Amino acid sequence: MEISVFGIIYILITLLLCFKKRWFTYWYVFSNTLFYTSVFTVGSVVIKPFHIATLIMFFVFVRGKIFLKSNIFEKDSRILFIFLVWIYVTFLFSFFLPGSISVISENENYNDYNNLVKLHATVGSITQTFFPLFSIFSFFVVKAYITKTQDIKDFTKGYLLSFIPLAITVIILFAVLNVLHQPVLIQGFFKIIYPNYTRNVDTSDYGSIGDIARTFTYIGESSYTAKYYLIMMSLFVCMFLYRNNTKWQNFFYVCLILMLIGFIIILGSTTGYAGLVLLILILAYLHLRYRRFQNRLAVKNNLNFFTLFFLFGFLIVIPVCIIFYNQISFFINFLVINHIGKIEGDAGSGALRYNTNLIALNVFLKSPFFGVGYGHNRSTTYFTLLLSNVGIIGFFLLNYFMLYLIVMPLTKLKVMRNDLRLHAIIFVTMFIISYIINFAFSGDVAIAFGWLWTNAAILSRINNWKKLETREALIKERANK
Repeated sequence: MEISVFGIIYILITLLLCFKKRWFTYWYVFSNTLFYTSVFTVGSVVIKPFHIATLIMFFVFVRGKIFLKSNIFEKDSRILFIFLVWIYVTFLFSFFLPGSISVISENENYNDYNNLVKLHATVGSITQTFFPLFSIFSFFVVKAYITKTQDIKDFTKGYLLSFIPLAITVIILFAVLNVLHQPVLIQGFFKIIYPNYTRNVDTSDYGSIGDIARTFTYIGESSYTAKYYLIMMSLFVCMFLYRNNTKWQNFFYVCLILMLIGFIIILGSTTGYAGLVLLILILAYLHLRYRRFQNRLAVKNNLNFFTLFFLFGFLIVIPVCIIFYNQISFFINFLVINHIGKIEGDAGSGALRYNTNLIALNVFLKSPFFGVGYGHNRSTTYFTLLLSNVGIIGFFLLNYFMLYLIVMPLTKLKVMRNDLRLHAIIFVTMFIISYIINFAFSGDVAIAFGWLWTNAAILSRINNWKKLETREALIKERANK
């Protein structure tokens, strides 16, 4: 086992913040963003902050509460339990499948889609099931951790606070790279937070822009960072639209939204671009469909502010684009050569995604009900990974769980308290974009994103908000006695 200096510092801070639940909540949300960092490694397995924070949350705050009836017998929990059982059913079934089925095994690189291997299930391959197992465990831990509506509000504030160190890091990276022109400093930075980091940024043809676009912040690859930006943009847009804000607060939120759009553009990530378009469509639909349940006067004032800001902003953007025409042309050329070219190329990410998904669909057709066992076939998209590994039944169970968490809170918006209604629409929006983008643009790692399961647990609690209120009333009654 190897533990880094960063890992030791992280564990100490996490233990220190256990003395106050609210501060631990903020830290837990921040830990989910540290996707590309390493606390310690066991062999080839990298233990991330999300894993450590979840375990500490369980032992310090949850423990036996995880087995409460309200935590494990609700409909969403039952669906998830059935999915987990189905994973192990398909694993056992994989021992009886014919060896004629060819798969992309977990020991291969995605680029080796031309060198498939015959399906060979072993007892050792059961380790692949640990990823969904821990993710489901984290869902129940966070769900048991939330015992009152204030906890949900603290998670919202935790997301807001988590953006501060991220924004500061981005600004510093830009300053260091563009002023000092020392990409090697960034490589040293990543070596501290992730000792197994191997990317060589010195060879970037486009210097700082090439480096920034592919390895951006402590979150990791540009696609991982884009997913976090999309989640934060969901939060800021909802806070801007549905709260009774002052003009200065509205100005602040609009600036944050524009900043995130700029960050996503600079990333040069297909995930970010596709996710941004999808998020705009999601926000538009939810706004048109459910705005009548929000504070109508606040919504009207905020939209009027946005209209004026957009008109003035449009007039400012034109001269800015003229002034920075050379820099914009340079960046567009970078995207064409290093991004679009890679997607269209025979060995690029476009061909990679197309071929691995085609193979996954072919594997699914050979075993449509049980799949080939979780983790036995890899794919760059989690939707096709599910189909090929756990079959149509497993695919239906997990996606039904996700859709249930999205739909049910929306059906209850009308009867919710005003303050909780805002948080409901925030987490529904954040969850929809994280669910679709993670599953559509990520492979086996999709289920390991901490914020996906944290938001799922919060939505589960929002869906049963009356139970939280009842529990709060009982606690107050006992305190008065």
